[in-house]
Amino acid sequence: MCKAHRNWASSLSGLAGGLIPLGRHDEALKHYRRAAAIRAACLNDDHPNVAFGEHNIALCLSEMGRSAEALPHAEAALDIERRTLGDDHPSTRWSVAFVALLREELADDEEEGGE
Repeated sequence: MCKAHRNWASSLSGLAGGLIPLGRHDEALKHYRRAAAIRAACLNDDHPNVAFGEHNIALCLSEMGRSAEALPHAEAALDIERRTLGDDHPSTRWSVAFVALLREELADDEEEGGE
């Protein structure tokens, strides 16, 4: 049963990815969240596909200007990748850079708000 669900999760992610260029971020986020929930239910917490789902949510939120909401998802993905893929894997390195970018955006927002 989970194999069919994982296929559905992939389809939902593909649909969400197609909605982003159309500016339909709210709909995309809904589909990304559903796909991530399916992956989390069907796979163990340390599976790279669970990290992939967290990445998708983080990227969508980031594109919506919601970096504070994106950061926990990006950090969760990074944590999974470090445990399962190691620090030298390209996906892990990308996640390190993305988390740093989100933290920098949040720091910049705090500085602007404090002036």
